Amino acid sequence: MRIVVATLAALVAGAAVAAEPAPPPVDGPVAAEDNFAIAPAEGRHLKIDRRDGRISLCEEKAGAWRCSLVPDDRDAYEGEIAALKKRVADLEAEVAALRAERRPPADAADEEKRLDEFLDFSDKAFRRFFGMVREMRREFGDESRI
Repeated sequence: MRIVVATLAALVAGAAVAAEPAPPPVDGPVAAEDNFAIAPAEGRHLKIDRRDGRISLCEEKAGAWRCSLVPDDRDAYEGEIAALKKRVADLEAEVAALRAERRPPADAADEEKRLDEFLDFSDKAFRRFFGMVREMRREFGDESRI
């Protein structure tokens, strides 16, 4: 047990464990200072952080133990999900703003009334315009082209 604790202390500190022999094979996880657990994994060992669930792969190279953090795909997925949720919320807010700006659809009777008003206005404007043209031609004595 002293070898496991010494090896663990070296793993946590990142120091070499040249003086100590390699840890004996272990059949299951071994508790280490209540924060970490060590489990065998294909000739290497996994260091499991019990506080945040991060996993490191530890192996002996050139007489020193080195641990490297195993990438957690879950963090990437959760980050992507959070970014997509924010984007959806932004797009929903934009759609709501655009809908608020849009005028309500008019019914057919209202459209018919507006068209009649426009045609009446156009009729009056053209009659006035051509009346002014006739007046100018009379004033200048050219009534032949009226």
